[in-house]
Amino acid sequence: MQGRHTIVVLLLLALTLPACGSGIIEQEEREVPAFLYSFAPVPGVDISHWSGDITDAQVSCWWDLGIRHVIAGTQNPARTVHQLDKLVQGGMSVDAYVWMYWDQDPAQQVQAALGIVQDFPLGRLWLDVEDDPGSLTTGQIEAKIQAALDACGGFSCGIYTRKSWWDAHMSDSGEGSTVFAHLPLWYANYDSNPSLNTWSYQKFGGWDAPTGKQYTNTIHLCGVPVDRDTIYASYTPGGAGTPVAPVGLEPDEGETLTDLPIQLVCDPVTGAVGYEFGIERLENGVYQHVDSILSEAPAASFVAPDQDATYRWRVRATNDVGWGRWSAWAAFNVLLPTDLEPVEAPEGLSPDNGEAVPVARQVAAPVSISLPDITADAGAEVTCGVTLDSALPVVFAQVAVEYNSTHLEFLGADPGADAQAAGLTQILVNEDPPFPPTTDPQLDDRDGDAKKLIQGGQDKMLKGGTISLQSESHPVQFRKVELLKLEP
Repeated sequence: MQGRHTIVVLLLLALTLPACGSGIIEQEEREVPAFLYSFAPVPGVDISHWSGDITDAQVSCWWDLGIRHVIAGTQNPARTVHQLDKLVQGGMSVDAYVWMYWDQDPAQQVQAALGIVQDFPLGRLWLDVEDDPGSLTTGQIEAKIQAALDACGGFSCGIYTRKSWWDAHMSDSGEGSTVFAHLPLWYANYDSNPSLNTWSYQKFGGWDAPTGKQYTNTIHLCGVPVDRDTIYASYTPGGAGTPVAPVGLEPDEGETLTDLPIQLVCDPVTGAVGYEFGIERLENGVYQHVDSILSEAPAASFVAPDQDATYRWRVRATNDVGWGRWSAWAAFNVLLPTDLEPVEAPEGLSPDNGEAVPVARQVAAPVSISLPDITADAGAEVTCGVTLDSALPVVFAQVAVEYNSTHLEFLGADPGADAQAAGLTQILVNEDPPFPPTTDPQLDDRDGDAKKLIQGGQDKMLKGGTISLQSESHPVQFRKVELLKLEP
């Protein structure tokens, strides 16, 4: 065998551990129908963490004022999630933006923002390009923006900026880089004019036309600090061509239900291809969001998490154009029936109370054995220096590794000996090495986990175990694996 090789040996110990259960909660992936971009710009606002938590009443107030699209900042993850949840429940189409800090990794910033908004039907993520770049050159800024765009992957991303910043930092000529002119642009110009036609004399950066315009600085709208925008949004909720608000809701307002699960049903909407059911629970006088259920049919099954509680629900439909308006809310009460027969507790549990169950446990730190260059014929015994590196004590009877169809058997350690203290210095090269039986397998009282088991009353002698074949870091193909019963 030629060359230096590092062989990693993973030792699997069979420990007797108390059995415990584990539950896995599967979360349904939120599927959102494909959106078509609106043929005309819509009124919108953008908000940040400074806008605070928003309420259903404030979102409804914006709707009554004609607002149909909201862009939320991602500076405060918890607040962003709260804001987007209220906006989507209120029927708004939504985007998000991420403030780009030039002294931080652009890709990581984008990935963090996408992680925050991943459960919402966003149309686009905007890269907020307005931070002071300091001494960065135009080329360096372009490289950072491109790294951020690459991190968007298949998600639609655009650029938010203003002419004064772009012209000052994106070109030595003062006219601004045109490298990103193919991307959507949302730009700021506080002229209090919502029209996008002002681009004819406000343009910069090589863009033919903007996707959106932020035309006011911070104002208060329905009690919330916002900026006003005009933008081509990803869809117009309740706009032309979208489904009407569903009617015929069952359960209806004021009903009391005792049968579970609860069936939520509305009349079918002409042309609808899907429905979303929004459910809230009354807590301390305020309704809190409980669940959103997507369904292809005008019906959904809902298991109330709390009985003896008041809930309300509403539904909206979608078609190829986009989502329609929400229906009116319908509140209902859920009461736990009092005449139910008690259910007997299950018996015959296995494992039973106090029973120990063997569990295979892999040592956290692998044992690394480094071999020098070796050239030897089959059957020859070679003495050479062997380096063993392990963060934990290694106790074993014998270790053998098959490498290129040649077995390497590590000798020099008696059963139960510490490998580091045994001084592994001999290697036997043999096509068919002997594997003498190992007797009296036992827990190692020098190992921290084993010591806890022994101190807890566990027998030191093992009664069962596992044999595991696996590779570490590189694929391994096992030519033949045989288990032979050895004579005592």
